[in-house]
Parts: sequence; structure tokens; C-alpha cells
Amino acid sequence: TSAYWTDSINVVEALKTDRHLALEMFSNSMVSDYNQLPIVPLFPILLIFGTSRMTFLLSILNLYGIPFAAIAAIMTSVIKNTFFKKKKFSVLLYPLLFSAFLLSPQTLIPILNGRPDIICLVVISSILLLVTKTRMQFISNYFTLALLTFVLITLRRYYCFLAIGIYFGIFVIEFVKNYKNFKTSKQLLFRKTIKLAGKLIVSGLVMIALMGIFTPKLLYRYIFGNYGDAYSAYQVSLSGHMESLVDYFGIAILAAGILGLLLAIIKRRKTNEVSFLYFLITATICCFLLFIRVQKFGDQHFYMLLPCFLIGIASIIALAFNNKKTAIVSVLLAASMPILTAATFGFIKLDDNLLLPNHFYPVQRSDKDTISKLDLELEDIVEDDEFVYVLSSSDYFSCAILQNNKLPTTPGYNIVNAHQADKRDGFPEFFFDAKYIIVTDPIQTHLAEGSQDVISYLSQTIIDNEAENLTLVNKYEIDDGVKLKLYRKDNS
Repeated sequence: TSAYWTDSINVVEALKTDRHLALEMFSNSMVSDYNQLPIVPLFPILLIFGTSRMTFLLSILNLYGIPFAAIAAIMTSVIKNTFFKKKKFSVLLYPLLFSAFLLSPQTLIPILNGRPDIICLVVISSILLLVTKTRMQFISNYFTLALLTFVLITLRRYYCFLAIGIYFGIFVIEFVKNYKNFKTSKQLLFRKTIKLAGKLIVSGLVMIALMGIFTPKLLYRYIFGNYGDAYSAYQVSLSGHMESLVDYFGIAILAAGILGLLLAIIKRRKTNEVSFLYFLITATICCFLLFIRVQKFGDQHFYMLLPCFLIGIASIIALAFNNKKTAIVSVLLAASMPILTAATFGFIKLDDNLLLPNHFYPVQRSDKDTISKLDLELEDIVEDDEFVYVLSSSDYFSCAILQNNKLPTTPGYNIVNAHQADKRDGFPEFFFDAKYIIVTDPIQTHLAEGSQDVISYLSQTIIDNEAENLTLVNKYEIDDGVKLKLYRKDNS
């Protein structure tokens, strides 16, 4: 979760000394699945206020979180005819909707983990606002959709699944509406369907053309990359996905979101406004089913599902606020969000149970001094033309833990990013050029068996003293008795 912070520090430092280098770093990242585009808007703030962790997190919250909540609240108000009879309450309702979107645990968890992926929620809420406000009646709406989906999937690869869900949802809902209106005339229904399909196809082609013009290498990766195979180590069963969904959201938020959607649909099921809710549900389910075929959900991936549940909760807030007798319910529901967030991050103590999201307490380690000791020794012995490779990938130890030991200060020696998932990363040929190698005993991996054989095989070979040109330099013991062994490669 420090990767984007580290990238921000490196680019900001380059901007101060060599802008050409900074531009090259950004350009090189655009062929990666995790490019630096989401952190670009943060650079002016980081240049002015520094690159501390707090500045980085607050920049994400203010630049991305607040616009997302504001657009989502406005989008909810656009469909106010679904909820309101007394419109005079709607202005007072905005702060409640805004706080519900911004202060939910699921909005803040990735931010406080240092992920800028919430920038994609700004784009998603803009797409939802486009759908609700225009009802996709004009061809220009589909060109706008193409532009927004281009930005969305360029920011993050995995939002391709949501983009497909959005296009599919628009087709299904518009087709159902046309069927209801023109079911007596099959010829007219056929023409309407062809016209709708044509608009969506043109929109999709425009989006692809934009990628071909501005990010051709990324487009090539998206089309020809076998992500199902590359991320096979991260795949779990359907029951595993459902379990992670409950763990991350908690039953309370899941139930409230689903209940809100159902109440809104039941209340206005005979009006056109409710079609937006059907569209949202269809797009979210389609996205979920497509994504789970490739990999499991991380905290940032749940942003794809979050708007559906939060809009469901916003529906309850809006419906309750419509009546003076139940208005207090909307206030209490909106107020419950920051309370759940405080409990999630350990600011207030609530017992673990399925009703609440998983706790995301700060990691506490007792071996920080030991890791710092290793860090200092490497600074003393590693020459400028040498580098260190870490054969370990777990919460106990990995190359990221060593790289980030002194953040925002970077290591005073060269340490390369280790290849961790075999199918995704391939074999690290530069491993053989490393002057210093760190292994863990017992061997530390975090993926399914057979997914990190490179780490396991190379580590076991070194531990068993089968590598003749390695000399043990030192040993260190970290948490739970895990030993770090530092080896130096002899020139012979």
C-alpha cells in the first residue's frame, strides 16, 4: 500500500531536479497495469506541502474523495422524483447524502491504505450522473460516455469490467423500456434495438480509438494480455468472493444498501425514474461476475461495487427524510457512517462481528529495530554499482518492507522490486546479477501453493547451501521467529 506514495516521492523529487526524468518516469509507467496517472493531480500539492504520508493521504481525500461525494449527492438529487414528494426537504438533505458517501468505511479504507484509486469513483459518479440526467436520449450522450469510460479504464485496468457492465446495463434497461413501449410493433421494436446497439457500438469504438491514439501500448496489453492466467494465483471460489464481500462491507452496510434499493424500486416501480436503479444493479452484477473470473477482490477493487450499495443507503436516507416523522432515521443513518469508520480503524472499540466491516487497525511490529539494523548494514556494505534482491513475499518480510523502512526517505543503496507471482511477473533474470540476496527461514510466501515457486525453489536452494558462490554475511530474527539471512555473492 506504499507503492503510490513511493512513486509520488520519486516523481516529485525528479520534478525538483530533472523534469525530463520525471516525464520519462511517468511515460514508462503508462504501459503498466498500475500507471502513475492517478497520482499526477497530487503533484502540485506535494511540491508545495511536502511528501509526508499525511500530506499524501489528505491530498487523495480532498482532491478525489470530496468531488466523488459531491457528484454522488448531486446525482442522487437528480433522481429525487424517485424519492420525494416534498421537495423543500431536498436542500437540507444534501449534507446527509454527502457525508454518507464520503465518510463510509469502504470509501476511506483504500484512501487510508495509501491508494489513490478513488479517483475512479469521481469518474464513475460522473457516468451515473450522465445516465440519470440525460437518460442517454441523444447520440452526444454516448460520445460523452466514451470519453468517461476511456478515462476510467486508462486510470485502472480492472475498471474495464465495470465499463462492460455499464454498457450492458444501458442496453438491457433501454431494451426493456423499448419492449414495453413498442411490443405491439415488432418492426419498430427491431429498429429501436438496432439503433440502440449502434449507439453503444459507436461509443465503444470511440473509446477504443481514444486508447489507440493516447495509450496504444496499454490498449495492446488490455486486448492481448491473458489476465486470467497471469492472476490465477489470486483466484478463489465463489464462496470465497462472497466471504470477502461480507468481511469488507459488513452485513449491516450490505443489508442497508440492498434494502434501500428494494424500497426505492417498490415505491416507484411504475415510473421511468426507477430504471436507473435497475441499470445500476445490472451493471454492478455484471461487473462482479466478470471480475471474479480473473482475480479476487482487494480493498481498492471494491470501489467498483461501492456506488451500488451507497446509493441504496442514500435511498433510505432520502426516503426517511421525505417524512417529518422518519426524518431522524436519515440523520441517524448518515451519522452511523463515521461511527462505523471509527470502529473499523480502531478509534473506538466495538466487538468483532459480521455486522461490521473487518477491522483495519494500524500494523504493529516489534521487530522494527531489527529491520532498521539490516537496513543500516546494507547501506554500509552495498556499493553504488551493486544491488540487493529479496527472496521473500509475505507480511513478515518482503522487498517493500525493506524499501519503505525509512519512507519518505528512500534507501541509501539499490534494492530492486522482486518478482512475486510467477505467472504474472515471470522469472527475474536480473536475480543472477544481484550482489546481495536476502532469504527467509522458514520461506515466506503469501499466495496459493505453486504460485510462487521461484521464491520457494531459489530460497530452499540457498538455505540448503547448494549455491556454492554465496557467503552468509549475517542473520537477523524478526517477529514470530522468522530469520532473515543476508548472503553475498562471490565473484568466483
